[in-house]
Amino acid sequence: MDDATPLNPLNPPGRTGPTVGLDIGGTKTLAVLLDAAGATVAQARLATERGPAGVVAGAARAVRGVARQAGVDVADVVGVGVGMPGLVDPAAGTVRHAVNVGVDASPLALARLLGDELGGIPVGLENDLNVAALGAAHLEAAAAGTPRARVDLAFLALGTGLAAGLVLDGELRRGFGGAAGEIGHVPVDPSGPVCPCGQRGCLELYASGTAVARLWPARTGRPAPVELFEAAERGVPGAVEARDVYASAVAAAVRMLVLTVDVRHVVLGGGVAQLGEPLLDAVRAALVRESRDSGFLSSLRLADRVRLAPGRVPVGAVGAAVVGRTVAGRAPLNGVAS
Repeated sequence: MDDATPLNPLNPPGRTGPTVGLDIGGTKTLAVLLDAAGATVAQARLATERGPAGVVAGAARAVRGVARQAGVDVADVVGVGVGMPGLVDPAAGTVRHAVNVGVDASPLALARLLGDELGGIPVGLENDLNVAALGAAHLEAAAAGTPRARVDLAFLALGTGLAAGLVLDGELRRGFGGAAGEIGHVPVDPSGPVCPCGQRGCLELYASGTAVARLWPARTGRPAPVELFEAAERGVPGAVEARDVYASAVAAAVRMLVLTVDVRHVVLGGGVAQLGEPLLDAVRAALVRESRDSGFLSSLRLADRVRLAPGRVPVGAVGAAVVGRTVAGRAPLNGVAS
């Protein structure tokens, strides 16, 4: 198989067997092991090690640890996938500018180095948002009982920033320049504040987790979204209005995704989504309210398309394990290229 041949991460060819996925963040690394059928067998959480050598060593330790937990010999793992922040080149297997894990402008050949550390296991590398989208798609397909289904969704990450990972008809969509789903930097208010990207009034300034802190600064040291939604539930003056302003901004992101790529589902993930049902209810209510005077928007049933990311497993790590299935499909079978 030619390495340039695009593969469907949800339906990889070739080898079958257990795969490991790692979601490496600034403070923690989440690991899962999927069996050959794609079911989650084990999961683990470790502290992230910083710096190029630390990232490689920590990733290897996480792979060995989750395999041991599952009772699987590392040598029997057919592929490993890694999701990371920073500028990731999936084709080259490198990452740079992952500043929160101590990787600078020099490309770190993580796929090759980790594969060597693990005795030659194929390793794939992907952006952390994309693996979250793949994980959500994999779990949705499995829940529907059709693991090879043509899944169609956007994973909307509500964190420090705002962006979406796209799985369209079962295929991960990175875009021509890797910017697919960067809706956080679409200006929605030309007279708004300056965004870190240099534009004014970007959607990220209103719909991200950071935006909540501006609307409702934390008063007790707990996350601002938690304090805001609890205050709104108690009817604290100003809190209901602030919650609804935030929900409307997230609803705008949902509309943007549906009206541009018409995804079947928009999955809310990231730190703010840990609020769970109260967030989902508020966003759905905003979508219904803002569609009321538009027959066109009402016909799209936007509120019915929104759901929460599954909370029982780390979605990003699951998606990384799906990447592991893809690189296993690329690997030679018994020394002969497929």
